[in-house]
Amino acid sequence: MLRQSMVMETQKLEIRRQETLIHETEFETVAVLDMPKIKKVLCGEDLIEAGYLLQAVRWRITKSSTDSERGSLLSQCVEQDLFGKQDTNYSSRIFNSFISPDSEMSLTENFTRLIHCFCAMSEGCVYLSNHTPLIYHLVQSLTSSTEDDVIRQVVLGALQTLSLTRTVQSSMLSTPDMMTWLLTLLSDPDELSEYTLHHTSALLMNLCLRTRGRIFLSENTTLLFTVVEGLLEHEASLVREYINGVLFSALNMESVREKAREVGLEESIKLLIEISPSDTSTQLQYCLDQMCNPASEVDPTVGTVRTRRRR
Repeated sequence: MLRQSMVMETQKLEIRRQETLIHETEFETVAVLDMPKIKKVLCGEDLIEAGYLLQAVRWRITKSSTDSERGSLLSQCVEQDLFGKQDTNYSSRIFNSFISPDSEMSLTENFTRLIHCFCAMSEGCVYLSNHTPLIYHLVQSLTSSTEDDVIRQVVLGALQTLSLTRTVQSSMLSTPDMMTWLLTLLSDPDELSEYTLHHTSALLMNLCLRTRGRIFLSENTTLLFTVVEGLLEHEASLVREYINGVLFSALNMESVREKAREVGLEESIKLLIEISPSDTSTQLQYCLDQMCNPASEVDPTVGTVRTRRRR
């Protein structure tokens, strides 16, 4: 216990030392980040120091006392291109250090948590959404994960937020394994945490609004209906809403409608409409109408979703 306390105290001291790169100027009320030094440490050889620094930067942003201060700190990171959108040599070095298959888990966790922190603010989302190499590495990290751990959940949450933009949707859909990974994961929902199930189904719905996503579903109807049948009656209302959205988008494709009739989905939906809450019944009715009288375009009332608090 004494040794563990000493280790924890050492770590705290190291983080405080890294926070010296973040200082208050005499004439300004908002902290100023020493971005040249921060970037130098991140692409340096001492990865332990870099890991502490990533955590210190995140804490400085998230623990700011006002929204204005948080926004100012994040703006400094964006303006100084913390993740190297404009500098491929720098970005390649930090990606190899922090989010490659060989990276230490603690480094990857601190790196992805900082990315997730950026996603909480619109300026951060815009910056990350236009950083295609970063999106690629996040997708690779997600699809290669084998455990429902903190890193997977943090990356999943960040990508779901960023999937509200067409640029990121296109980047994700250009990765062959992305849709397969999402559907495969959702085909066994009992093995997933509530957080992972919630964000995975929301991310899948956003991607299915794109033509390429719907084409994928039409070519993988067996896997699609395994997911649909397993989640249409899920206890979480938001999960049902997202899966209904996936189904509605998929029913735009003739091959999906044929498979739906083949598995008797029409009768199942009619029964669910009678016993479901009003909001779910309305969504299911949309799906039933789409199956019987398909529209040429996806209904405008169904759009990309930001995750919301569970009811």
